[in-house]
Amino acid sequence: MFTKLNPSLPKSVLNGTTVFRRLQPRLFAVLCLLSFTAISCMVVPARTYSQNIFNLLGSKSSSFAKVGDSFNSLVNNLTVKPVALISTLIVDDDLACPGATYSTISAAVAAAIAGDTIRVCAGTYNEFVTVDKTLIILGAQNGVDARTRAGEPSTESIVNSTGSPTFDVGFFVRANGVVIDGFIVQDGTTSGIFSEGTYSGYQFLNNIIQNNTIGLYLNNNGAQQTVVRNNAFKTNNLPGSASGDGIYSDQGARVLIDANSFDGHAADSMIFNGTQANITISGNQLTSNNKSMVFLSTNGLLITGNTVINPLEKGIELDGGNNDVLITCNTIVGSPFDGISVINPHDVGPNTGVRIDSNNIQGNLVAGLDVSIIGYTGTLNAENNYWGSSTGPTIDSNPGGTGNKIVDPNNVVDYMPFLTAPSMCAPPLPTPTPTPTPTPMTPIVSGRVTYANSLTTTSVPFTMLNAAGSPLLSTLTDVNGFYSLSGFGSGTYTITPSKTGQVNGISNLDASRVAQHIVGLTTLNPTQLIAADTSGNGVVSSLDAAYIAQFVASIANPGQTGRWKFVPASRSYPNVQSSQMNQDYSAILVGEVTGNWNPAGALGFDLLRVESEPTAEADKTGQPVAVSARLSRAAAEDTTLTFNLSAADVTGKGILAYQFDVLYDAAVIEPQAAPCDASKTLSGGMTAICRMSEPGVLKVMVYGTTPMTGEGRLLKLNFKMIAARGSASGLSIKDFMFNEGVPSAVTVKGQW
Repeated sequence: MFTKLNPSLPKSVLNGTTVFRRLQPRLFAVLCLLSFTAISCMVVPARTYSQNIFNLLGSKSSSFAKVGDSFNSLVNNLTVKPVALISTLIVDDDLACPGATYSTISAAVAAAIAGDTIRVCAGTYNEFVTVDKTLIILGAQNGVDARTRAGEPSTESIVNSTGSPTFDVGFFVRANGVVIDGFIVQDGTTSGIFSEGTYSGYQFLNNIIQNNTIGLYLNNNGAQQTVVRNNAFKTNNLPGSASGDGIYSDQGARVLIDANSFDGHAADSMIFNGTQANITISGNQLTSNNKSMVFLSTNGLLITGNTVINPLEKGIELDGGNNDVLITCNTIVGSPFDGISVINPHDVGPNTGVRIDSNNIQGNLVAGLDVSIIGYTGTLNAENNYWGSSTGPTIDSNPGGTGNKIVDPNNVVDYMPFLTAPSMCAPPLPTPTPTPTPTPMTPIVSGRVTYANSLTTTSVPFTMLNAAGSPLLSTLTDVNGFYSLSGFGSGTYTITPSKTGQVNGISNLDASRVAQHIVGLTTLNPTQLIAADTSGNGVVSSLDAAYIAQFVASIANPGQTGRWKFVPASRSYPNVQSSQMNQDYSAILVGEVTGNWNPAGALGFDLLRVESEPTAEADKTGQPVAVSARLSRAAAEDTTLTFNLSAADVTGKGILAYQFDVLYDAAVIEPQAAPCDASKTLSGGMTAICRMSEPGVLKVMVYGTTPMTGEGRLLKLNFKMIAARGSASGLSIKDFMFNEGVPSAVTVKGQW
């Protein structure tokens, strides 16, 4: 290994003025001094001195410092190594590769100096690689487009992540300008590759990134563009936070996602969440993912030249707060929902400045373009698109249009003129597959996954079926819950279902039903008993009810609430020589006892909690129940405050539980140690859980075993003043819900 520059060099060598004054034909002697190695030197003609000084040194960093640069600039850049000092380190897991001196990538990274190249021979590397210096790390398939590779293990450099349970990635990249090229990266339960957001200029090229929780957790500080090109992202669906995303990004700017493929992701091919800018998505192929692209609060977004085929949900989704967006020359086909969706589900503000042109948009069942009521401000330019028909899109303002539908309740979409033939700049539309010549049947295993705790047949989409055998097989259920596996080898196979995400329907009423069962007021059926056993010990007790209530309040506990179980847990086959049909599974969401899970609920990782305002809609028992808050006491010499939450008559409405959020000014008041008091209220005898989820938000959950009766004081909320007397705070009751929405409630905002 070469020695870095010695700080004890004579000041005359490191002094910029002296160096510049002595830039004569003998400069080669000074340069030899700087190397401190036995490098052969050449006389450099004086006429070349006006060129980049590091060109004289033979540096790869040819644009860092010129002779005319300042002294500080020159000295700072002396850390860049001359070519003669740049090393290539070779890694091989069994040291059989010619020249290999390291058996792990991590050991080579530790030995390398910034600017080095590490070549990793074909092999298997079970490690967590932290890259904390500027390096070029080349796998055996560097320069070979991952989309064209079969992933044959004998020809690949395979990194199997071995991080800790809390942080498990293949490559943890935390230095500017790192290049990762030509690997298979898999089995990361945090992500396959994790780039830290305080650096930039990353290049992730020609990698197969598969079977991780997230394929690439992509962050970039924007100083230099990060490039993600010619990678193949496949089925990154391991359980964990944000599971099912090919690329997940919530920090950064100046990113180019170009010429990659994305297949089989249970959440999103790529999702950009948070304030990010200057993002280009170009030339990618996205096939059979849940959602193909999701963007939230971006600025300066270009989506061009991509092919989106058969997403399980939406093609391109603008989720609110996006500005300056150009969607052009893409082909988007085969969504069972929307080709392009412009919405604002997280209430971050409408999208603005969106232009959609020259795209092929066809075969999308609900709509080619769907703009929600609060999804867009201004005029949305959607001219010159092909909507799948020469007659244009289906919309009331285009009589006779038979192409993909435009949903535009606010009449903000300008779609005229439209193309009467496919766009010439977009990727070609998929060619219909001809009817194949009958061939001998290949054995398959197929069936359906449905929700067990439902009175009607309810499909469970996006369930992963893993077939353990040789070769390994896996697939996802479709939107109707059906699956099919083929390609079995000889020998025994065990098929195991698993699922993450789509966790909804769990509320305080579920905790109440468990409590009722414990005291004998109701009897849970066998499926409900499985859902109620949140502790996983096979016995339903009050602890299970407590775990459900804690889950609703976002309080961590060791319970299994929110996890998926299946009946049977798996199926085994001595061999699969003939097709096995109707191999069905029943899915159970632990903690969801009442049976109101909805497959259209939250998919994958929830970026933000979607808050819905309470409705004034009448229910089957009569009119909505009015709920209001008022301040009952604020003594002149007392800093304690009690708010009475009151309700209209609840008799006969079957109310066993309720929940809501209290919003307040955390700089003025704060909850007391025991913020909820049910004594001498309609909630007397019920269990109340109150937790400050964040400053300014108090979450309240109350449940019991006996339906509530009467009217009047529902609950007392105890706060105390922390600001100077005379300060004021608003108090709002938000997301109030009795049981699971029936009866409905009308809330009144309180002020003091």
